[in-house]
Amino acid sequence: MCGIFGFAVKDSAQLDFELFKQDLAGLYRLSAQRGRDSAGLVTYANEKYRIFQRAIDPLQFIELAGFDQILNDTLGAQRATGPFACINHCRLVTDGSASVADNNQPVYAGSFIGVHNGIITNAAQIQPDPAAKRAANSEGTAAPNDTRVLFDYMSGQYAQTRDLAAVLAAVQANLEGSFSIAAFLDHKQELVLATNTGSLYFALNAQNNILCFASESYFLKQFLAASQTFQANAGAIQHVPAGHYLRLSFDFQIFEQAPIPRQPKTSSAQRTPAAGRADSPAFAVEFYRSSVQTLRRCTKCILPHTYPFVDFDRDGVCSFCRNHAHQKLKGEDALRQRLDRFRSKDGSPDCLVGLSGGRDSCYGLHILKTTYGMHPIAYTFDWGLTTDVSRRNQAKVCGKLGIEHIIRSPDILKKRRFVRKNIHAWLKQPQLGMVPLFQAGDKEFYHFGRALQKELKLDLTVLCSGHQLEHREFMVGFTGINHKPLRENHDFQLHPLSNKIRLAAWYCLQYIKNPAYINESFFDSIRSYIISFLVTADFLYLFHYLAWEENEINRVLNAEYAWESDQRFGQTQWRMGDGQTAFNNYIYYQIAGFTEFDAFRSNQIREGLLDRAAALQLVESDNQPKFESIEYFSRLIGLNLDEVLRKIDNIPKLY
Repeated sequence: MCGIFGFAVKDSAQLDFELFKQDLAGLYRLSAQRGRDSAGLVTYANEKYRIFQRAIDPLQFIELAGFDQILNDTLGAQRATGPFACINHCRLVTDGSASVADNNQPVYAGSFIGVHNGIITNAAQIQPDPAAKRAANSEGTAAPNDTRVLFDYMSGQYAQTRDLAAVLAAVQANLEGSFSIAAFLDHKQELVLATNTGSLYFALNAQNNILCFASESYFLKQFLAASQTFQANAGAIQHVPAGHYLRLSFDFQIFEQAPIPRQPKTSSAQRTPAAGRADSPAFAVEFYRSSVQTLRRCTKCILPHTYPFVDFDRDGVCSFCRNHAHQKLKGEDALRQRLDRFRSKDGSPDCLVGLSGGRDSCYGLHILKTTYGMHPIAYTFDWGLTTDVSRRNQAKVCGKLGIEHIIRSPDILKKRRFVRKNIHAWLKQPQLGMVPLFQAGDKEFYHFGRALQKELKLDLTVLCSGHQLEHREFMVGFTGINHKPLRENHDFQLHPLSNKIRLAAWYCLQYIKNPAYINESFFDSIRSYIISFLVTADFLYLFHYLAWEENEINRVLNAEYAWESDQRFGQTQWRMGDGQTAFNNYIYYQIAGFTEFDAFRSNQIREGLLDRAAALQLVESDNQPKFESIEYFSRLIGLNLDEVLRKIDNIPKLY
């Protein structure tokens, strides 16, 4: 179970900052015996709460710069007087992946900020959101974990009753399982300890103006023996018995110990109040989050300073904006003229069209058939990471249009195993330039375009891509190669020969430096490089001719096919057809502070399709980790997701 502990201090002026920090670190070391999956704390001082949490071993947590910063901001910087309090947590995961920030503690919910040790076994029935799907006491990511359900429930009850004892009585009556709680009642300046198991102990110093608490009496005993700031002996340790609570005001004027009132269990309808707040927050609440928000960004687009080979002029405009040239489309007339050369007069198949099940390929297939009168055959290379939603969209479009759909699929289990082995290899020596290796196996899509065209005796293959908006220079840039943006996006063969040689040499060096890459996927990766960069083909890229109009694409797909969005992927559905996209973006965001959405939105700005303010708002949402999609990916390829994400989180940042 988790370790929870903390302090309440009547006047922070009586604390020696450095000695207190040592004492607090000592309690983390003791409490880490109860859980080492994540750690966090919330502090109160100067009418402000500060919250810091990370999915990291508590022994590493206390070495983080953020740990020093929150304590310094709370106690060290201004040496203010007045009450100080902190609640701390060492987590053992029992419900909800530690990689999801919302699953870690402290939790801020309505009127309470706090931590919980125990398991609420009926959380799935109690939680207010009936659409949440994860079963209680699992490590999935699809629903609130039991601690958040607990504090949402407490806040909802407090909004109705404004009575702490009544809230705790309802918790004890209606929430099944075990709980030991340490929380701040936001607007009351009070610390609350409550338990139905008795796993809480506290001690007061000799002057009765500092309280310390912990999950075990042994931890307090060890702490008191070593502490340089807390003057008390082991005899000062007191127990919060099962079914009791303690309430302490920060000024120590209220010190209440009492049994939690007994009340009968209420009906199901009565025990699911909506989470709420009894009052607006009386004090500010600051979350110590990732420093991504501090990235320097271009003043015209939104590319950050961590983007490969970016530089800024005196006005803060980046080199990509300064050197940008608008894509010169070949135009609809040129498209019609080229299609006229291949269109059959008797309705027989006249072209092959790549179909991923994403928006662009479905829309492209639609207009080729309905607007341009072509008679296509669709093909898909289903290599193991094509999503189920994509497959359904493929079926909808092909079924309604009456289009033959050819699927080529390799040994999917083997392909997924390749991905898993390369991810594990990458984690040994992380290099952002090697991330595209994870999906090297999908490059056979181009091979089958060439092969099927030959088998079917067709003269034209159409790929519904090519708009400059989705060009992502950073994928090559992280290999150390600074190339000019390709105007004919998606045609890898247009890279200069020098870049192809340098890219191959860089990959070879990574294989030498990290022999874990030399696994059973080795020859598959070489084949993917050859297919991508060395073998040529005269494909027609649809968006070299036509403008990419997102609203029109969405309108057609929704009206004609009831096109399905992948809700796991979030509001923006660009690249939702690739099962690995959310995982790769998580890596880029955690290490470099941006994802491919930053590049996409910046391209939209340069093309005059989006303003900068709107782009910043969109990437704030786009870049949020899509844990359901990541979890889906990890299940497919057999990753221990929690372990992998925590390793990624601990990779040094570029910012």
